[in-house]
Amino acid sequence: MLKAFTYFISCLYQHYIDFNGCASREEYWSYAFCWLLIAVLLLLLNPIIYLIWEALTLLPGISVGVRRMHDTNRSGWLLLLTLIPVIGWLILLYLLLLPSKKNYTINHEQ
Repeated sequence: MLKAFTYFISCLYQHYIDFNGCASREEYWSYAFCWLLIAVLLLLLNPIIYLIWEALTLLPGISVGVRRMHDTNRSGWLLLLTLIPVIGWLILLYLLLLPSKKNYTINHEQ
């Protein structure tokens, strides 16, 4: 549990808007679990604070998702699949669950 929060804090502070590099499956799902845990607690306490939390963690969430896509040798633009109701989310869930690929070939400096 402590390792999950370490990944979460790392995503919030060290990689706040870092869209380059990779995020392991463990790092991504640790971030998602911790974010969800805090979000549910804040929603139960005060919906206004929850909305502020959503706004403050939007960019780190996108950032870790893009880095996770890079870890599977896919473009971060695939996160836009969330705009397709239901089927887009299911496809993205599948992609996020894939194992890491060691040959990171996406070039960010074009």
